[in-house]
Amino acid sequence: MTIAEFKRHLPALLGEVANGESIIIQKGRKRENVAMLTPFKAEPVKARELGLLAKRGKPVFKDWSISEDDFLASRSTMAWLLDTPQEVFKAHGLKSEW
Repeated sequence: MTIAEFKRHLPALLGEVANGESIIIQKGRKRENVAMLTPFKAEPVKARELGLLAKRGKPVFKDWSISEDDFLASRSTMAWLLDTPQEVFKAHGLKSEW
């Protein structure tokens, strides 16, 4: 089936695919096979194994909680990162050559 035929008959072809058929899409005058439309089958997801490191340790999760006050304090001490270079020089009493 060519790409033009595929576009023209897409709804009917999707019905055929839903019934379990596969469709090969061809391109050009030589009708070279370029793609295959097949029914989608969802496979169950299995839990992944650790492999080589399975018995060599266990994950450790640290408590990364931070209080609101500590967070706000860290933001104010790093506020200079948000300033332009001219503002940083001016705040520290330096002359800029900008």
